[in-house]
Amino acid sequence: MIFEYVKDRKNRKVGIFVAIKNSKNKVSIGFSKAKNPYSKTLKSIFNSDKFNLELGKEIAIGRAEKDNIEEIPFSMKQQFIHFVARCRRYFKNIPFSENLVNLIEKNSSKISLIEN
Repeated sequence: MIFEYVKDRKNRKVGIFVAIKNSKNKVSIGFSKAKNPYSKTLKSIFNSDKFNLELGKEIAIGRAEKDNIEEIPFSMKQQFIHFVARCRRYFKNIPFSENLVNLIEKNSSKISLIEN
């Protein structure tokens, strides 16, 4: 299992990616992200939460085990691309799950740039 925290512009942790070898011996990825954790608008003050590292990691692991992620939040896509490249290096001989392959294909134009 590997993980990577997602940080905002001020280097504060606001989310996490986790990659695991699931029960089918394939790599799957999960994530967790806080809702508008540091936004200053009045609307977001009532609809935000502070990122809890332990709870976030548990949620991300649970999503990775279920392997049913269909979309990555826009604010996390750039880091997702880099995390997939890191997973390729870490899990060298283990194939990605079908769901993860489909998710990568949605972002394939950006991922191919960092593949090598």
